[in-house]
Amino acid sequence: MAVRTVVINRTADVISILHALIVLVAALGWWLPEEYQSAHFVILFATWVSWVWYGSCILAEVEYRVRKHADPALRPYSKGYLHYHLRHLGDLAPSYRFIRVAGLCYLSLAIVLWIIRAWLIT
Repeated sequence: MAVRTVVINRTADVISILHALIVLVAALGWWLPEEYQSAHFVILFATWVSWVWYGSCILAEVEYRVRKHADPALRPYSKGYLHYHLRHLGDLAPSYRFIRVAGLCYLSLAIVLWIIRAWLIT
């Protein structure tokens, strides 16, 4: 394997790990210390905007494009980032529709709760 391919694949892995960390913060950010709570809201809102406007998370598209440089035959993440990686980890991926509906419902509800919380605190 060429050094260039290894570097490209590790770069894609770093993007994927960053993406996974952002997903964890979006899901569990309610438990972050108070000084990091605004980062949680920013991640929720940016993810929601990305999903609604772009159709998926921008980081998934960036990771795919980087991986495509190493493997031009790589098929697109047609069912999304989470589905693609869960399939490769253990063939246990939920359907694309479930991921989309559950993700958008969670993000929307979390943003509404954030707004209510901010309104009640002030």
